[in-house]
Amino acid sequence: MIFRHKFKKKGRNFALSTGLNTNSSDGTENLNSLSRFLNATNVNEQVKALGQLNQNENKATLIKSSLFFLEPISKKMYWESFYNFSTDHREVGREAFNALRNNSRFDSLSTFYKNTINYNRVGTSLRYSFKGVNVTVGLAALRFDLEGKLYGGKDYPVAQSLTKSYDAVTPNISSDIALKNNTYLSLNYTLNVQAPDISYLQPVVNNNNPFYIITGNPDLLPEKSNNLSLYFNKFDPATFSYINLWTEYNSYSSQIVYNQTVDENFVTRTRPENLSGGKNFNVGTYIGFPIVKTKFTLNLNGNASIGNSPTFINGVKNETDNKSYQLGLGFNINPSEKLLMNVSGRLGFNNINYSIEERQNQQIRNHGIDASVKWNFAKKLFLETNLDYKTYRNDRFGFDQNIPIYNCSVRKLFGKENKVEVRLAAFDIFNKRQNIVQMASQNYVTTQRALTLARYFMLSFTYNMKGHADKLKKNGGW
Repeated sequence: MIFRHKFKKKGRNFALSTGLNTNSSDGTENLNSLSRFLNATNVNEQVKALGQLNQNENKATLIKSSLFFLEPISKKMYWESFYNFSTDHREVGREAFNALRNNSRFDSLSTFYKNTINYNRVGTSLRYSFKGVNVTVGLAALRFDLEGKLYGGKDYPVAQSLTKSYDAVTPNISSDIALKNNTYLSLNYTLNVQAPDISYLQPVVNNNNPFYIITGNPDLLPEKSNNLSLYFNKFDPATFSYINLWTEYNSYSSQIVYNQTVDENFVTRTRPENLSGGKNFNVGTYIGFPIVKTKFTLNLNGNASIGNSPTFINGVKNETDNKSYQLGLGFNINPSEKLLMNVSGRLGFNNINYSIEERQNQQIRNHGIDASVKWNFAKKLFLETNLDYKTYRNDRFGFDQNIPIYNCSVRKLFGKENKVEVRLAAFDIFNKRQNIVQMASQNYVTTQRALTLARYFMLSFTYNMKGHADKLKKNGGW
């Protein structure tokens, strides 16, 4: 909800906004593992089995509100004042059971906690605005109030309480310049302060992976970073060509990292801790221009990211260098209003190097190609098809996966005003769909593979009171 009010004095404005977001989720985790230790010194240590059933239930409610007041001082100077508030309430429950002992309850691994984070921020700034030049200098004071209660179970008494408050003062400098010929330049600096996630603060054990055990840290402090960014964009309405360039630099004075200890059986125990240092630099571009106006367009995008993150492993400082590069190229081919074709490709490279264990260095590759055709082949009859081919590689783990996803549909419009649409669609015709995510951060690498809804067919009937458009859509899906 947004409320705006303009006063009789020209330029004076007041605005109020508020929002509410709530969601809930539940799920079941069935964990099974069998580990054999060849260097064990006794029989009890040779084999370790895990059979665990977790039942999870989560609820979250977020309320946000903002106040803004603008007062003109002169024709070129403005005074701005603002206030931001949010409250984030979460309830997280996990009941853990021992599947190896008739599903008896794991009291030490079962937990239920309620957390509330209140955020207050008040500030003011001066803005200079004249002939397309806008420069703003401001200062804000903020406060995080965190309150958490830990229970042994949903209907158990409070086992532990946690109360934390964080205060900070953050400066902000921004400038936006409107140059000639639809050209814009922006330069910004700010000090970012981010409170630790409440889940990081809870001393709860997560043993979903018995070789990677995570616990919280109630002594965490906020993460602080200096951010400097530069943006440039230009658009030519005569040729529909554009160019966007951006670059961003972050330097951390206090960063939340996961320090680790690894024992003789290669079981890793980790928890979040504050550590000074770390930085990252990003640069990217988006370019598009017509080769044949309205018929053949080229789009090019690319970005590079270089980062450094310090962590401690068994008390030894490790420097992780993370270099990521992405390049994309696409063509939009529109020979007529009845035929639209798009072809695009993307290359992704992610190299991770560790200072104390070079054998763990990673080279992650994520590539893909996408082709689509939309054809109005007869009166009120449309064929739409798409092929998305993705490859995922990580030689360090011998991971090599190719995923071709092919979709196709035929639709027909009926009636004088095209109010009825009947569509027959086939999704994932090759029956290969999987959701794969590969990424690296600080001192760990994550590869996720999940089976999703694969091949299926759908016959749909749609009625639109205003009528369906009797033409192809240049953007978007079906």
